Amino acid sequence: MTPGVRRPRRGRRGGPPAAQGARSSSPFAALAALLAAATLTACGGQETTGTARWHVAPDADAGASAVPIVVEHRARCETYQGVDVVESDDAVTITVRVDVRATDAGSACPDVATARTVEVPLGAPLGTRTVDGPGHTEAPDPG
Repeated sequence: MTPGVRRPRRGRRGGPPAAQGARSSSPFAALAALLAAATLTACGGQETTGTARWHVAPDADAGASAVPIVVEHRARCETYQGVDVVESDDAVTITVRVDVRATDAGSACPDVATARTVEVPLGAPLGTRTVDGPGHTEAPDPG
């Protein structure tokens, strides 16, 4: 017999193997397992590509050749993928791509958001060009 490997015990009268490793664990471990199972169940469907909400970071410098943006997406059912940028003489259009995992029927994606700052490289300094794109929102009021 290999050390650390247990053979399944037979139930009465040659039935299926008895439950193994059924030990009482801490309530925290049970809660963590339950939350993980719920998250996987809620976000267990097919993936599609979507756009995330974002705003220009308050510390953006018009003279820099990159613009910092703050990307907000649902942490459990959306995964940040990257940004697409289209520049013109008077505007910069930014699209933030996320993979969206569809929820199973009857369940919802937990609305737990995460935010990250992303430096978006530009071909020329931002200057007086406007910044917009799908999912763009105004920066929240800090006060």
